[in-house]
Amino acid sequence: MLEIENGVLISIRPDIIVHHRLDNSSNILAIEAKLDYLRLGDRIKLSGLVKEPYNYRYSVGISYLPGKRYFRVVLCSQDNEPLIFDVDKT
Repeated sequence: MLEIENGVLISIRPDIIVHHRLDNSSNILAIEAKLDYLRLGDRIKLSGLVKEPYNYRYSVGISYLPGKRYFRVVLCSQDNEPLIFDVDKT
């Protein structure tokens, strides 16, 4: 559970994780994949995964966007603000 504001908790269950089980010091990557744009709650989760107590080195949100010629990637890390990339599907 991640506390986002004034004691409000949200659950975090990424689609794909790369980690050592039962050891938050070795959490490497968490991926959230969607067909549509990431919602605000998804972006909050991605940012929360790189902080205490989860400590993932990176979290990535991928929006496939079937009707678009690109997909969007949001990359969060422990050291930087989230980066957003639009990647051409061709």
